[in-house]
Parts: sequence; C-alpha cells; structure tokens
Amino acid sequence: MTAAVLAFEEEGSGERLVCMPGGPGFPPDYLRSLRELSGSRTVTLLHPRGTGRSPAPADRAAYRIDDYVADLELTRRHLGLERLDLLGHAHGGIVAARYAAAHPERVNALVLLNTPAYGGGRAEQRAAEFFASREGEPGVAAALAALDEPDGDAYSSPRELGRRIAEILPLWLARPETAGADWAALSRTLTVNPDAALFFNQQVFPRLDVTWAAAAIACPTLVLTGDRDPYAGPEHADELAAVIPGARVRVLPGAGHMSQVDAPGPVRRAVLDFLENLDGTAERTQP
Repeated sequence: MTAAVLAFEEEGSGERLVCMPGGPGFPPDYLRSLRELSGSRTVTLLHPRGTGRSPAPADRAAYRIDDYVADLELTRRHLGLERLDLLGHAHGGIVAARYAAAHPERVNALVLLNTPAYGGGRAEQRAAEFFASREGEPGVAAALAALDEPDGDAYSSPRELGRRIAEILPLWLARPETAGADWAALSRTLTVNPDAALFFNQQVFPRLDVTWAAAAIACPTLVLTGDRDPYAGPEHADELAAVIPGARVRVLPGAGHMSQVDAPGPVRRAVLDFLENLDGTAERTQP
C-alpha cells in the first residue's frame, strides 16, 4: 500500500475543518455548500485518491478503506496538524470513522455526514423499500429506471460514470425538483473515478460494517443525516451512535443522502453548533 499526500482546496480562516468527500470517486465539488462554514473555520476540501487533482494509484485495486486512511494520515502530517477536526460524507464518513479509530490521538472532533453503518443485502433491501415508497414523486420513476439499467459502459470513463450517476441523483435527494439550477449544472459535468466506484461496489459494500471500527472512536462525534436518506438514514445513524461513546445524532427533516444539498443551512448550523460545544452530552435530536 502506497500512501500519497492529497490535493486540497481551502477557504476561510480559523481552525481547520478537514472534509473527506464520498462516492467513492467523487471530487469535492459537490460539497461546495460547506464552504459557507468559512466564516468561522478554515474549510479544507480534500481530493481523494484518483479524483480531482489527486493522482490515481498505479494499482487499480488500491481503493481499500485502509488506503484512504493512509492518505489522510500523510496529508495531516503535510498540513502540520497535531490534531484535526474531521468531517466525512458517505464513503468519506466511512474513511473518517476508520481514521478516527486507527488514530485516536489525532482527531479532536468527528462529523459523520450521511454515513452508512452497514452495506450488503440488508442495505439494498432497505433502500429498495424506500425507493418503492417514492415512485410517484417527480423525477423518481426515471431515476429508478436508470438504476435498473445494466452497467454496460458505465465504468468505461469518469465522464460516463458521472453521467450515469447524474441520472439516478433524484434518488439521493429528498426534493430533486427544488435542488436548484446550480446543482443540476454540476451534476451534468460530474466526473467520478470508475476504478474507485467499481472496487467499492464489488469488494467493499457487500461486506461493509462500519460499527466494528466505530466502536474504537474516542473523540466527540456528531452523526448527522437526513430522514429521507435511503442509504444512511436514521437507522444507520442510531446504529453508529450506539457504539460510539457519547455520540450525538442529529436527523434533518426533509433531507436525503445529499443533506448538504437538500438542507445546506441546517447542515452548516448543526456542524458549527457541534464544533463550538464539544463538551456537551450525548443526545439524539430531530427538530
């Protein structure tokens, strides 16, 4: 396993909040709403291996969770941070949880945004049940049809995979019709690392269990999700919080798997409130 210092972009001033995107294989552009935290923090958006400005590994199978963790540790050293505040979204949350468990002395606070607790058949069944309940919503029927299409050339290039994912994005959003023209434009130009996505779907997701690593997390942790997230919703959040000592759970109404798109203001407020009140007690809130 060869680790690499990740490319990153920063905005703001004050203490750093290091953000790990998901996908896997997504560049950090889709987390752009987190830049609004820059009024209070230095927001550091990482480019995971093989995405954006970070080079792809020579080994097309070098997308294990431990590979991402090693990159994050090397990048922490490069940034000169003794400890860091860390946010991970979706797959990035899986990486962040594993990193916090492996390097407890290096993480001051952890935010797991829309992060699954498990994968495999159980997760697929839960998602299918949720999708069935949404069939009559605008854009959902077409997205479900796209989801059922054979993979074909989906993994043939970053642009092709991005196009296919853009077709199913309504399933990841609670209100796709109100996500805005800016998000729609971004989804049309989305590029996704096909090697990272394929490795995760075939090798990681079928056996995914984040709770065993999460049980070793020792820092204050916020588990933040949307009540309409089919992949990492309230059940996932509660399972993670049940094994992370003192973890807080925040469930955002009317938000899906892309909570930072469906509810950018509430996400920012929840993250800042957590970071500014790290001595609070464990709690579960649903406004």
